[in-house]
Amino acid sequence: MHYFDRPGLSFHALKDLGTKSPFYFYKRHVSKEIPGFSSASMNFGTAVHAATLEPQTYREQVTVCPAEHLTPSGELSSKKETRAWRESLPPYACIIGPYDYARAIHMARRVRENPLAAAILDGSTCEQEATTNVLGTPSKAKIDIIARDGSVWDLKTIKSLDAVAQQVRDFGYIEQIDWYGNINGTRAGGLIFIESEEPHRVLVASPDAGALLKARARWVVWLTAYQVCQTTGDWPNDPTEKLIITSDDIG
Repeated sequence: MHYFDRPGLSFHALKDLGTKSPFYFYKRHVSKEIPGFSSASMNFGTAVHAATLEPQTYREQVTVCPAEHLTPSGELSSKKETRAWRESLPPYACIIGPYDYARAIHMARRVRENPLAAAILDGSTCEQEATTNVLGTPSKAKIDIIARDGSVWDLKTIKSLDAVAQQVRDFGYIEQIDWYGNINGTRAGGLIFIESEEPHRVLVASPDAGALLKARARWVVWLTAYQVCQTTGDWPNDPTEKLIITSDDIG
């Protein structure tokens, strides 16, 4: 069974409830009236993860798309022939073009050339699935990297390192890494960023204790809202974010 089909609450689903609304969460992850989607950029990120974290099976994990099935932007064409080709593949196939196939390998090499990233990856366990109950809710995670000391790390592709602070805020990266550490029963290590464009700079970043505490307060509010919705059967369309408790609120 593919990870996405396994039971349990994932961070990405919980973040949908917290940053969008319980209603959106229900339609997307419970009734599935809002379908999942993939894009060229998402598939490329998956390819970079495979090339960096599981290089021995990289060729098996990605599917190189023939040029005739790609649009100039790198997305799959809507042509009848392309749809037929896509339907012949597994539903979760990671499809990339020839250029991106080689670019992912080059980026993986740059990550492993970085001394800090290399030290984290040395002797680590990668792409590890974990499940547990978080505050009574069956939950799951697919952890990019569990270092030798047990700390958990996440690999992120980013267009430019200049946007790190913004993306950390926008996408809840500290909440995510704290969630992973909680599920793994260890601690959050941090994030490894690799630029998707030349010169493919690498940044290793670890959140401090205060940032992790604030992040945990945030996802605990999301999880509490999820539990209330499950109990009541009411999935309101109001943003859960307005209920977030910050460190300022708790003194």
